[in-house]
Amino acid sequence: MKTIADTTFLIAGHSRIATALTQYLNTQSINVQHIQEPSGLSTDLKADYIFAFTSDQLEEKIKLIQPLLPALKEGGILTINLDGIQLADVQKNTRQDVLGMNLNFPDQHSPFMEIIRTEQNDDAQIKQLKSFGEHTLKKDPYVVNHGLSARAYMIAAMTREAFYLVDNGYANIESIDRACRNDAGYYLPFTGNFLYMDLMGTMAYALVMKDLNPELANCKELPQWFIDKVKAGKWGMKTKGGLYAYAEGDLEKWEAVIADFSADIDALIRKNIQHYERRLTYE
Repeated sequence: MKTIADTTFLIAGHSRIATALTQYLNTQSINVQHIQEPSGLSTDLKADYIFAFTSDQLEEKIKLIQPLLPALKEGGILTINLDGIQLADVQKNTRQDVLGMNLNFPDQHSPFMEIIRTEQNDDAQIKQLKSFGEHTLKKDPYVVNHGLSARAYMIAAMTREAFYLVDNGYANIESIDRACRNDAGYYLPFTGNFLYMDLMGTMAYALVMKDLNPELANCKELPQWFIDKVKAGKWGMKTKGGLYAYAEGDLEKWEAVIADFSADIDALIRKNIQHYERRLTYE
């Protein structure tokens, strides 16, 4: 059986996740090559895995994937990151059984790994990619069917509701951030929505959601004040303006803070997963 040391990896794209993933695989003495553009591809390279990362534009994904195909070994695994794009559209336009794969940045400070498939993807490849995530990347991978990102859909739903509450004067931006951090932020590193409902009692959720569901946001457009910010070039910390105001050097400070925080949360999640699994099994 082929070992990970005998496996060749190709990582393609400008993404910070692509860079971080390459750096991590290098620390594991794994044969990996990172190219930012297809023009940097070696003509004699044949990879067992190709991980591609682009912006969330279908055209960009097709443009990156097509020149990479000659470098993929027969039976090899090819993945692309996905948010709002449907995997079926990528597969149709490339005529390849591409898989979706999402990771977080900072890459190694999160157990997150999302594998996205459609009916045409091979079960054996999914099992192989999941095993690679668990044993080599030290992730906690999960699989999503029907070609969409569960992570993206859930974050988008929460963001849409946050926009609605601000847009209609129910709360300001700072209050929304505190509500997320100080409530959901306490239990989400421990568990997701469904186990949390079991812990708190499903009857309470049944009653509350029955009343809330008809009132939740179903907006199909972004609020105009947010569109105006984006048009004005207020794209976040990199431009020193977004939903909050920033000064020179703030981006670097916040990135250092989030890297430390991510490491702390990662350690907490992994510690408690092991602790509670032991308690549930043996006590």
